[in-house]
Amino acid sequence: MLIENPLPEPKVPPDVRVELFRELRHVTDAVGINAQAYEALKLPAAEARVYFGRPEELLSPRVTGFVAYRGGQAASTALTIHGGRSAGVYWVGTANAAQRMGLAEICTRLATNAGFARGASVVTLQASPFGEPLYLRLGYRTYDRLRRYRLSAPSL
Repeated sequence: MLIENPLPEPKVPPDVRVELFRELRHVTDAVGINAQAYEALKLPAAEARVYFGRPEELLSPRVTGFVAYRGGQAASTALTIHGGRSAGVYWVGTANAAQRMGLAEICTRLATNAGFARGASVVTLQASPFGEPLYLRLGYRTYDRLRRYRLSAPSL
């Protein structure tokens, strides 16, 4: 999915605070959220943690990440990978206990706008069946669909 214009800034409820990835604890919180959230997509928590195996990479200038905290608990996250004229929103996830509170929308709006703020003319993402209704509501549009993704066996 893609979007070609920034979104209105989110309205953040008083009991929610959103922090940028600045420290290892932010990455650790994002990993915990997504390890739980992506299990609904049949990605085992252990595999989700592998994707975040080099947390220092997520603290690089190429990445802008957000963690929403509610009641002091890490509740939702999203990150943007910057690539010049385009940016991608990745790892949007919400902890089970914080579902349906609008936190993924807050993080997605912030992540989308972070891409445009860094000069992207288009921001893309890959939508899961859970996220697609939100992204459509925000103004993202479908330009392609992945039917399957599979790594090829290594050649010997």
